[in-house]
Amino acid sequence: MSQQLHFESSFWGQKFTSLSVPDYQAGLRVLHEKLSQSRIENDEIISFLRERVSVEESYAVKLVDQGQQRSKAKGFLRDEGATLRKGFDSLRAASELLGSQHMELALNIHEVVLKPLIKVSDEYKADVASAKRNIDMKFKQFDNGVKDVERLKTYYVRKCREADRAEELALNSASEAAKTTVLSPKKEEVENEKEETTESQQVDNLEKAVQQEEPASGEVNATATAAHSPTYTLAGQVYSAEEFEALISKMRQEIPVTEHKVAIFGTYQNTSTGENIARWLQQNFPKCKDSPATADLIGQQLITSYHILKLIGQLGEKFVPSSHHVYQWKTTVSAPDTSPNGIATSALEGVSGILGKFGSSIASTAVPVQSTPMVAGEEPHKVARREAELADEAYLKAIRKLDNIRLQLEEMLFAHFSDMERLELNRISTIKRAFIEFGAIMSNTLPTAKAIYDQMLLYQETLKPEQDIQYIIQQYFVSGFAPKSVLYDNFYHGYSIDQSFGVSLVDISKNTDAGIPRILQVFLSTLEEKTNGLSLQDETVVWTTPVALDSVHAVRNELNLPSRQFTNDTMNGYDGVILAGTFRLYLRELPESVIPSELYEGIKAMYSGADDNESTVRLQSIAKLLATMPMAHYNTLKSLIGYFHKKIQAAGKETNDDEQNEAVVRLAHSFGSLLLWPRHATYTTTNDRHAVQLVKDLLTHYDTIFTSETNETNAEHEKRRLEAPVALHDGAGIDVEMVSEPLSPGGIRRGLMSFVRSAAPDDNPIRKASGVFGAFNRSGYTESTTTRTPGNKFTTSIAISSPPLPGDTTPDAFIITDEQSMTIKSDQEVEEPDVMFDASEDHGHDSEGQNRDINTKPSTGKGTSDTHQVEGDVGGADKAENNVYSNNLIAEMDELAPSDKEGNDIDPFFEDD
Repeated sequence: MSQQLHFESSFWGQKFTSLSVPDYQAGLRVLHEKLSQSRIENDEIISFLRERVSVEESYAVKLVDQGQQRSKAKGFLRDEGATLRKGFDSLRAASELLGSQHMELALNIHEVVLKPLIKVSDEYKADVASAKRNIDMKFKQFDNGVKDVERLKTYYVRKCREADRAEELALNSASEAAKTTVLSPKKEEVENEKEETTESQQVDNLEKAVQQEEPASGEVNATATAAHSPTYTLAGQVYSAEEFEALISKMRQEIPVTEHKVAIFGTYQNTSTGENIARWLQQNFPKCKDSPATADLIGQQLITSYHILKLIGQLGEKFVPSSHHVYQWKTTVSAPDTSPNGIATSALEGVSGILGKFGSSIASTAVPVQSTPMVAGEEPHKVARREAELADEAYLKAIRKLDNIRLQLEEMLFAHFSDMERLELNRISTIKRAFIEFGAIMSNTLPTAKAIYDQMLLYQETLKPEQDIQYIIQQYFVSGFAPKSVLYDNFYHGYSIDQSFGVSLVDISKNTDAGIPRILQVFLSTLEEKTNGLSLQDETVVWTTPVALDSVHAVRNELNLPSRQFTNDTMNGYDGVILAGTFRLYLRELPESVIPSELYEGIKAMYSGADDNESTVRLQSIAKLLATMPMAHYNTLKSLIGYFHKKIQAAGKETNDDEQNEAVVRLAHSFGSLLLWPRHATYTTTNDRHAVQLVKDLLTHYDTIFTSETNETNAEHEKRRLEAPVALHDGAGIDVEMVSEPLSPGGIRRGLMSFVRSAAPDDNPIRKASGVFGAFNRSGYTESTTTRTPGNKFTTSIAISSPPLPGDTTPDAFIITDEQSMTIKSDQEVEEPDVMFDASEDHGHDSEGQNRDINTKPSTGKGTSDTHQVEGDVGGADKAENNVYSNNLIAEMDELAPSDKEGNDIDPFFEDD
């Protein structure tokens, strides 16, 4: 049967997009377009009722006036006793009575129907607008954070490249200097002899030079000084070094210099606006008085040619005479030293040597983060590397801040979607009551119209607000909850080393010896210890109990560590239920599902129309298909399923078959849609059950699927995958390079003397979460006990309670259902929602073994195609299409099938090895 979904599981953004950040605006935009339609519907109903009241009042007034008309003196007034007059009087009295009834009807419609509806409509508009403003403010904060991250990443990458080039130049210069200083012994002897033979001649020449006239000597010295003194040109006018330095000093003294604060980057000292600089040049530079363009030219020369000014807060090196463009002056320091081998030891002497002595004495303070003072005599490549490290720290800080904003935004969106669904449900229910009241008033006030309005009431009884909510979701479904982590991208080693959440399994598994993420190993080992001694039923409850999202996010922030920092004791301070919820969030934040989404349709084809008689063939096909996954995905799936299979088998002696089957069903529903996602989520995919059926088969037939032959096949497939050449494309889609392995986002990039960011476990403390957000302090929550262990970690104790049965009142909470719901099958098999998180922490342990029914909240579903058409139930045509797709897929696999040792093709689906 079709399941129910809710707004909070239907209006997110697609997982697979070209954006590096989640696109939650997509679903929110669709939802609020629908809510805008609801406001228009409210206005239509109110307008109709107002007009109806006006019509009833107008009709009533006319009837009353007609009934109160006086008879003419020459008419009925002449014959008071005539029966005709009495008959006419009764007719007028009836008209007046009918008029009073219509007036009463108008009054009742206005008071009982219209006024409550207007109140609800006004509250609806105000609540939706207020909630939208709040969520828009958070989105604006998120968008600003994205822009800051993009700017800082660009700056960081540029600084890393500059540092690499500076280190390469320094190494080359050192090599050249070493070659020139190493002279052969024979050359040294010849040079010593030449020095001895010419020593007397040099003394004689010196005496003659002293005896020369003083004016002549002064002329020669002046000529030599002029020949070696650097010159500077501004707008065609040539300046000596002393003149140029005096000009810059005068500009510094007379042009207003202030501080300028830039978001993220900090406060810059010694800054002036382009407008003030241009104004001074026009007032003090002869060539600029009548030519603003010349002033702009000089300003540009001070930036690009002589590096006196630097644009801050924006990218580029263009001079603009505007108050919105701010430039920083470079401050002067002591003259630099020079190393014995002749290599400049001042940063700017190597970078801006064109300024000569003046230029070498200038050091920039325009660093986007707080930095240590410039060290006199420091090598240029060390300065460049230090700036790259500071840029790296600023970029990492911005990434962490943006990811925290994303988590807060997700929590706000869950609450927002729940509130909007409640408002919409209340709106429809109020309108239904208004329609029923309208019919009842008409029937009671005008008995003659009872039959008409009884028919109307019959139609109103068929109006069901819950069905309208489902219709909205079916029509406008966007996507279920699909979080996407904001990742720190190190210039030298990419994504995989500095974080764990949101990193692809392939990349993060390269850093471990076990071939699976280190965080996964610690999750399973810690939960193994915490559930040791529990019954299979209690342990299943730990793994499947919904957890408050804000609590999960707090733990997630603390555990988002580099793989090297995880130890077996890292997670010991956390409650088992919280850890299980955090692990489910880890699976959901992966950029690709554990079972790659490319296999979604193939697995769906295997389970379409399958029966128990085909189970053996299906299991063989599943084993061969899973063997084609990347090894990191295969090992991760095998480890997780193996963990649960081991638990189920170990409990076999203490539990009966029904309890084991119940545990399998619950685990399958909880992890089905976490392990396998569609490439593009639609309302139809929310009703797909093959992911749950697959996990059931994996848990039940683990030994049949994960055999040694399957392991060997996967290893061979991985070897072929790594050896297969892959064409890379540039932005235009043109092949530019052939590599033996696809470059992952975390591909290592190393430059000469490159700085590789390292952090020992003690150097990178766990960043603590910021507590529970106010948006989740809602009614229906129970308190959780939060303490700190000696390891300075949070320990949250939550009692696990029996979730409500279908039909019970749903608590004021949000549940991430992952597009699964509970249905009771004819064979009494319970299908439970694939629940990840709950907004409340109202859970209590059922130590006595009472009801442990699956936590259900009536899921609401909404499906949409690109044209927003209703997707009907899968009929014969859809089944035929699935069969065609299945046959085509099998045919494609036949063509790509590997060969065995004898050269025979191996069918990856149906042929035996």
